[in-house]
Parts: sequence; structure tokens; C-alpha cells
Amino acid sequence: MRWLPLPRQAEVSSERLPFAGCHAIKTPPKAEWENAVRPLRELGTSFGGWTAFVEHDANLAQESYRLRVENGRIYVHAGSPRAAFYACHTLLQAWDGKAIPVMQVDDSPTLAWRGVVEGFYGKPWTHNARLKMLDFMGAHKMNIYLYAPKDDPYHRERWREPYPAADAQRLNELAERARDNFIEFVFCISPGLSMVYSDPAEFEKLTAKIEAVRQMGVRSFGLLVDDIPEELQHDADKQAYTSLAHAHADLANRLNHWLKERDADSWLIVCPTFYHNRGEPPYVRELGERTERGISIMWTGPKVVSREITHEDAELFKLAIQRKPFVWDNYPVNDYETSRLLMGAITGRDAETLKHLEALVSNPMNQAEASKVALGTYAD
Repeated sequence: MRWLPLPRQAEVSSERLPFAGCHAIKTPPKAEWENAVRPLRELGTSFGGWTAFVEHDANLAQESYRLRVENGRIYVHAGSPRAAFYACHTLLQAWDGKAIPVMQVDDSPTLAWRGVVEGFYGKPWTHNARLKMLDFMGAHKMNIYLYAPKDDPYHRERWREPYPAADAQRLNELAERARDNFIEFVFCISPGLSMVYSDPAEFEKLTAKIEAVRQMGVRSFGLLVDDIPEELQHDADKQAYTSLAHAHADLANRLNHWLKERDADSWLIVCPTFYHNRGEPPYVRELGERTERGISIMWTGPKVVSREITHEDAELFKLAIQRKPFVWDNYPVNDYETSRLLMGAITGRDAETLKHLEALVSNPMNQAEASKVALGTYAD
């Protein structure tokens, strides 16, 4: 059996039954449930007698499912359409192209949010590589992707300018592919190199840029103020704010209000300027105090590239920011050592650490396909 990630509980019989698809797939009536069984539908209709019964089970957690395979019958009980989608992929991973085993699987994730942040320096992924990555993530039960390539000029240096039509269309295709794979698509913008935080006109340019993406159906956004000067740069900001943390918290709060006024389910994630520590910098504590609850704050661990993140590290940072950290994990990213491909399994993040995190997202390599080796271990 080649399951990735490995289900929490599985009872698998040695008996295997011929399988080439389903004669019928029965789901709840809403469109999301139909999308959830797309991996099975894509096998085509088989007249071998197999029927899949997919039901919503309100007693299960949102991403939990129970999968049972008997002679000619597949039963899926799921807490949500996303969970049913995961059950379908568990089934297909057990299929060798000819037969599936009689089995029962009970599964749920350890961590609510797990996925990928395309946040490296250097040549960004191609559009096709991103689409394939989203398919890979969905098939391996990763549920969040952050679009944040440092060398996309419209993400960082030219953040005020709207995306050209062709680029905007590609972003829209990414958002759609993410939805197809039950992945939360997070559009990130990085204005900190030049933004005058206190200028209302600058805020309008920021929200105009975000509004164009919001119209694509995106509801989650990242405000990245990492890798910028560690002090306020503009005279107007020096007069309006007492510190850099004050400015960043104010901007985050205003943007969060703007988003919530338009969609109550919006989500804002902030990457701070001081993102690798154990909560010691005054900036971190002030940002945590001033930033409203419900806004997530990112962290790379005690170092930029952290070989280990312990639960003690996470708890210290959590106390400083007054919420669980959203971990931007700089592995297997290789933009700092481009001559190497980093393809080993992720280590140094144990189950106890995960209890202290809101999310764990991997920053991969510029080489998208090679990154999937390490990313598979994140999924697991």
C-alpha cells in the first residue's frame, strides 16, 4: 500500500476486488459534494457493478472521513466535501490499476492548515508548474497555497500597479484550480519596501490591488512585510506612529476591517519584519498586542531556516504574539544555495510542536517537481 499521507487508522484485507470505476456515485445534492467525487468520476463509468455512496456525517470533524470498501460497494462518511475528496484520493492510492482491497479507513488531519507558500527568491514557477503543484497538493491532502513569489514584480516592487490582463487571467486560473482541489488560495502582497503606511492614498492602492483578486473569488490574503528596513522610512510615518510594529499593526487592522466589511469569512495573514526568533524582539510583542485577534501572524521558527522547531519554541512565540503562530517553514527552499537540490524528508517538527501551531506551510525550491519529494513528507 502506497498511501501518502498515511491514514490514522486502516484495516486492510488481503482480499482484492477488480475495480475500474463506478457504475453509480451517489452524493448529497450540493455542487461541492459532486466536485468532491471528481477523482472517482474521472475514471469514467464502469459497468462492473460498483456503486459509491457518499454521505455527510455531521458528527465528524470538518476534514474527517470514514471509508469502507466491500464487495461492489464503497461507503464514504465525511465531515465536509473536502473530507470526501480526501477519501476518494485514499481509495485511489489503494488502487493498483486493476483492483482495490476490502478495507476500512478512519482518517483526520493532525493540523488544520498544511500546505505550500511559493515565497522564494529567484525565478518563479511557471503557470503550468503551479497548476500541477495544486493537483499534487490536493491529491496528498494539503489544503492551503500562498501565492507569494518574491520575484513577481507585481507582488513586491510594483505592488501598486494592477496585474496585466494575461497575468490576472493566470491568477484566476490558479484560484479556480485551487478550489477544484479544495485548497485555500491565499493571494499575498508585499508593499513594505516603499509604502507610506499612514497615507490614505496608498491604502486605496493596496485595496484596489486586492479587490481585483477578491473578484476572482479569493477570500484569503497575505500582507507580507518581511525582508524590509527595520525602521520607519518616511517622515509622515514617523509622525503618525511610535514604531514599525505600530505601523504594521495599524495597516493590518485597517486591511482586515476592509476585508471583513466585504466578506465576513475573509482571512488575513501577516508576515512580520522580525519573523525568526523566540518572541524576544520588542517589535514582535508590540505587533502581537496591537494586531486584532483573527489575524494570523507568520513565523519561520527560531531561525530563518530552522532545522528544528520545538514546542517550547512555538509556545514562546505564541505568548509573544498572543495567538498560535502560522509557520512559514523554509524547507526545502534552496534560493540561498542554488547549486543544491534539497530532497530529504522534513524532520524536527514533532507531533507535540504541531499542537502549538495554527498552520505549517513549506517554502519549496525554485524547482517545483523536485520539491515534491520533500513536500510529500510534509503531507504525511
